[in-house]
Amino acid sequence: MGEGIDKEEVEVNKMIDDCSLLMGRAQFYKKDYSAAIQTLKYHLKNYPKNKTYFKAVLYLLRCYYYDKNIVDFEAKKTLIEEDPKFPKSLQSLYNQIRAEFYLADKNYTKTLEHLDKALETEKNKRTKQRLIFISAQIYQLKGDENKAAQLNDIVAKKSLDFNLGFQAKLNYALTFQKTSKSKSLDLLAKMIQDKKNKEFLDQIYYVKAKIHRQNPWMAWESRPNGQSIWRNWGAPLGKPISTWGYYAYWIYYLDDAYQTA
Repeated sequence: MGEGIDKEEVEVNKMIDDCSLLMGRAQFYKKDYSAAIQTLKYHLKNYPKNKTYFKAVLYLLRCYYYDKNIVDFEAKKTLIEEDPKFPKSLQSLYNQIRAEFYLADKNYTKTLEHLDKALETEKNKRTKQRLIFISAQIYQLKGDENKAAQLNDIVAKKSLDFNLGFQAKLNYALTFQKTSKSKSLDLLAKMIQDKKNKEFLDQIYYVKAKIHRQNPWMAWESRPNGQSIWRNWGAPLGKPISTWGYYAYWIYYLDDAYQTA
């Protein structure tokens, strides 16, 4: 008979209790929700005092939602909201996840409500900027171009992340053009001249073309020297953000592993 693993020997490795959570997260992103649920349940049962306990609870909540397990989803959501031990440090993440669910259901009003709640308790500046960026896009989906432009302008001016600030400037140009088309085009002209944007000119010309679309006779202005607006085919972020792009963005910023990647 082979020897079993001694309990004290297991506890020497402080990473072993985090492995089940990492595995559960990986299974979640693979959309293997049944396997993720089992793994996360194992983590919660065996490591109830671990600092990652409530983070595992939130991932389990996400699994129940996407697995369409409504009964367990509602039960777990109620436990989270009524548990006095639920850490304040995770309140923002919880509201981000609630916003994610409402976005998937295209309930934009509720999405914005929980994004606002998340911003109230979020302390990380980069995460705050991402939340504001997403809020701007939701307002754009709702047709509130003025609010969208206002939020995009905030991110464009204060972003600590180049890609985020770049996309916010493009979105600002699109949303602000209904108020001042000339200022939007001036912004895009400055972006074209900025050497930092050399690899992203395809997107700038694409946005410029969209602004001109209402005036077809002016559209060629957005294609200098007859060049295609897709000047850098295959470059990162080379396509406009779609509705599914919003969902992908949630994955990017909600999970720290994806942020690092």
